[in-house]
Amino acid sequence: MSICYVCGCTITKSNTYREHIILNSIGGKIISSSIICKSCAPRFDVVDKVLSQQLNFVGLMLNIKRDRGTNPHIKATITETGEDIFISSGGKPVQIKPIIEKNQSDASISITARDKKQMREFIEGLKRKETFIDDTEVILNNAKIIEDYLDKPVCNQLQIGGKEFFRAICKMILSFYMHNGGNREQILHLIRYIKDGNQQDIVWYYYPNNVECSSKEPIQILHRLIVKANSTEKLMYGYVELFSTFKFLVLMSKNYIGEDFYKSYCFDVLSRTEIESSINLSLSKEEVIKIVEIKENKVDEFKGALNKLMKFIHQKQIDDCITNMVKKNVDTCFQGLTEGSVISDEIIIKLIDNLSEESAKFMYSKSQSYNK
Repeated sequence: MSICYVCGCTITKSNTYREHIILNSIGGKIISSSIICKSCAPRFDVVDKVLSQQLNFVGLMLNIKRDRGTNPHIKATITETGEDIFISSGGKPVQIKPIIEKNQSDASISITARDKKQMREFIEGLKRKETFIDDTEVILNNAKIIEDYLDKPVCNQLQIGGKEFFRAICKMILSFYMHNGGNREQILHLIRYIKDGNQQDIVWYYYPNNVECSSKEPIQILHRLIVKANSTEKLMYGYVELFSTFKFLVLMSKNYIGEDFYKSYCFDVLSRTEIESSINLSLSKEEVIKIVEIKENKVDEFKGALNKLMKFIHQKQIDDCITNMVKKNVDTCFQGLTEGSVISDEIIIKLIDNLSEESAKFMYSKSQSYNK
C-alpha cells in the first residue's frame, strides 16, 4: 500500500498522480505514481515553476527531448541594436515582430515575418489601412522561406537560485528518497519546508571534488540524485546535480533515526538513458551542517561549471547545424528518386554545389561572430 508523503492518505486509482521526480521541463524521465496524491501535487507547482523557468534556457539551448511538450522560447536582446528576439530550440534566433519595408520608387512593400501564421495576421491587419493589398493567400503563396545566420551577439539574463528554487531542489531529493522506500516520519520537517520555506538552512550549493562516470564519453550532460543516511551520526543528506552544472547539497535530517541508507541515480540528458556513476560523497555531519549553514560563496565553482557547459552547448549547436545542413541538401537533391535508381553526375554536382554554398555561408557567419 502506497501513501502520499505530503498528507499521508492512501494512494488509490482515483487519486494517483504521476510525479516527475526530476521535472519533465528539464528533461527528467524518472516517474513515480506512488509517492504523492493528485490533490497534494498542485501545491508545489509554484516552486516547480521557478526551477523550470530558471533552467529552461539550458534545456532550450541543448534542444533536449521531453516526455511531453517542448521548451518554450526565451526572449533575448541583440546587443548592438537593442532589438528583442526569441531564442528557440537549439539556440535558433526567431524574429518577434513583423518587419515592413517600403520601396519609394515603385511603391512596393516587403514584409518579413517569423512564420505563415504571423504573416497572415499582419497582412489582414494591414489590409484595413492599405487599400492596394488584395488577396492574402496569393501573397502567402508567393512568399519565400529564407533562413539566415545571426552574426551578432545576443544577451539573456540567467538567474539561478532563490528561496523557491531551493525548495524545488529539496522537493526533488525528498521525492527521490520516498520513491526508493523512504520513511515519511524522517522527512516531515522537509515537507513543511517545501510548503512554506520558513526553515532556511536546508539547501546550498556544493561542488564535490571527485565525480566519475563509467561511460568513456569525454563530456556528458547529466542529472544526478543521491541520498545517503548514516545511522551512527544520525545524519541524512542528499545531493542534486542538474545538467552537470548546477549542484546542491540538501541537509535532510541531522536527527536521523533509522538504518543506513544509500540510493543514487544518474541520467544522461542527451541520450535519455540511465547510466552507472560514482561520486566521492562521504561527508561528516559537521561538514554537511557547515555547508548549508555558513553558505560559502561558490561563484568561482559555479562559473567554471557554467563555462564548461556553454562550451559544450556551443560545439553541439555547430555539430547539429552541420548535420541538419547535410541532411536538408541530401533530401532536396535526392527528392523523387526511387529505391534502386542510378544517381546521376548532375545530382552529385548539384549536391556538392549546394553544400559548398551553405558551408561558405555558415563559415562566414562563424568568422563574423568570432571577430565581434
